[in-house]
Amino acid sequence: MKVFDRCDGVLVVLEPGEEIRESLKRVVEEKDIRSGFLHGIGAGKDFTLGYYDLEKRDYVKKKFPEEYEITSLMGNVGVLDEKPILHIHITLSDNQFRAFGGHLFEGTITGTLEVFIFRDSGKIVRRMYPERNLALIDGVED
Repeated sequence: MKVFDRCDGVLVVLEPGEEIRESLKRVVEEKDIRSGFLHGIGAGKDFTLGYYDLEKRDYVKKKFPEEYEITSLMGNVGVLDEKPILHIHITLSDNQFRAFGGHLFEGTITGTLEVFIFRDSGKIVRRMYPERNLALIDGVED
């Protein structure tokens, strides 16, 4: 992994074999980012995506083991119980140019992943909403 500090945030370049969420969380912790937004592109495999089923109050997950182009990775950084939390969505494209997307649970880089984390000076605060079984944004602190 390569990490480059920029005036507005951090540029992260992941290498083959690196797990996306673990790697980005490590950067966020090391750089003490408590509020931010991220965007990225690249390629990977062994993805687990999900969508949230409000009736079941849980994620429905699906595995995508093949290699895919990451046409869009986006999300935000906040804190839950004073610990960093990443909320990431991703869109993947297969070799037939079909797109699949959802909440990112897992994914391993095959080519590269280039992500820019835009840092905000404040803190996005999340809290658990038991009635929905979700950690949602509750407020922002300067």
